[in-house]
Amino acid sequence: MVQLGGNIELTGFDNIRISDQIVLKKIIGSFVKQISTQHQQFQKCSIVFLNPAKEASEQYHLKIQLMLDKEYNAEMQDNNMYFALDKACKAVAGQIQ
Repeated sequence: MVQLGGNIELTGFDNIRISDQIVLKKIIGSFVKQISTQHQQFQKCSIVFLNPAKEASEQYHLKIQLMLDKEYNAEMQDNNMYFALDKACKAVAGQIQ
């Protein structure tokens, strides 16, 4: 597990290439900053890559959990890890509204 700041937990990122990790961390950090500025009750964000060492025929599968005044969850799959992350972030943000 990797911690970003004090309130972001990333699990399953160890098998992802370093260059991809950097981009993913920037995307996640930007998303969390946006949520935390809009919602003062933000507590924590956890993201789990369920299959970071996927086979070529598999899709990336991830879960995101956002803790505000209550828990919000989303789970996405996509052939592209960036698209999967983007879709999951948008899905969980849409639940808050």
